[in-house]
Amino acid sequence: MARFYEFIRWPEGITALAIILTLGAVAWQSDETRKAAKAAQIAVHTANRSLALQEDTAKRQLRAYLVVRNSRLILHEDGFVEAKIELANCGQTPVHDLRGASLCRFTVYPIRDIMPMPEGLRQSQGNIGAGLAYYLLPPGGRHDGGDREHLIEKLSANGENLVYCANGYFTYSDIFKDSHWLKFQLIVGGPAGVRLDSDTGGVQWASFSNDSEGNEQD
Repeated sequence: MARFYEFIRWPEGITALAIILTLGAVAWQSDETRKAAKAAQIAVHTANRSLALQEDTAKRQLRAYLVVRNSRLILHEDGFVEAKIELANCGQTPVHDLRGASLCRFTVYPIRDIMPMPEGLRQSQGNIGAGLAYYLLPPGGRHDGGDREHLIEKLSANGENLVYCANGYFTYSDIFKDSHWLKFQLIVGGPAGVRLDSDTGGVQWASFSNDSEGNEQD
């Protein structure tokens, strides 16, 4: 200890001590600066993630959502049946560039071999406004002959072996120019049964039900 005090009494010793203390202060300040810079980076990253989450949430809340509802298999007086499928936009903004294809037929259940939808989807309708819907009448959708009672007996008597099936695949874009898609597989008969109804004009129909597979959307 005496040597230390003797050391700092000399000018050289005082200068060396000042240098040591200065270097220590610089090192401490550098460490604090690095900590502050790291904290700032974390804050910026957190803010960017929060902003991205807010933007994604806003898009999900405002985007268009295409759904299938009120789908019916019309039972005509002449014994033919015809699918009538309602595509509705339940989102807050319009559906744009709606394109799609559909396929309707009697088939054996369970449905194992589904014909692929055409690669070049036709334009079904330019757009659907928010909260609006329209009925899609699939081309060539009239099937079967005989009378309505024959059809009902045909679907009911076969238990789960026969269904009338409607498949569809539609693509569209929203106001953010993001692409979306919708697939559906609806059935009358089979495990869904045959549920009949009619309107005030006496037009009778069977309600479609979602099959256990083939119904998806992004």
